[in-house]
Amino acid sequence: MFLCCYSKKTKMLLKNCFGIAVLFNALFVTHATQQEKDGAYLFTSPRTLKIGSSNQLQLFRFGCQDQAILKVKLFYKKNYDSNETLLQEMDYQLEKNKKDTFLSFFVNSFDDDYAYDGRLQINGTLCGKPFSGSDRVQFSNSKESIIIIQTDKPLYKPGQDVTFRVLKLDQNLKPSNRANDVSIAKSSKNIYV
Repeated sequence: MFLCCYSKKTKMLLKNCFGIAVLFNALFVTHATQQEKDGAYLFTSPRTLKIGSSNQLQLFRFGCQDQAILKVKLFYKKNYDSNETLLQEMDYQLEKNKKDTFLSFFVNSFDDDYAYDGRLQINGTLCGKPFSGSDRVQFSNSKESIIIIQTDKPLYKPGQDVTFRVLKLDQNLKPSNRANDVSIAKSSKNIYV
């Protein structure tokens, strides 16, 4: 066990030094955080972009909010091993002193409206510092319906009856009025209607 005996004056001096060190550390961290925050941004987009329809993108800027230009490019690939093709490119004017900017991004139709994969890329400048980023996206035809198949349990034993429900939704996630054919196939390739 270590016992230490300090005079009152030494204890007071150590207490003041410790307090100054904590204050200095807090000021340093605050300053470093503010510097890092000046060039920060958050860009969001849907993971699935609708073809032939307007998609909502958003840019949220932290710190510096000078007037700037944001360039958005959309690339697509026809199949797994093909090269990327530029589908479209748009420039957006970012207003001064506006943190949150919503961007309407219309995705043009292309070839047969089928793409294996897509990539959304952004480039711009914040506070004189260039930034860029990209992420993978998928495409959906805005005219297509969404079909959800729901079962009463996740696994079935051989011989059990399978109960399921088929939900057809439109692009606004409302039940569709249009009829569809449903076919059921067994593993032995027999088809029942």
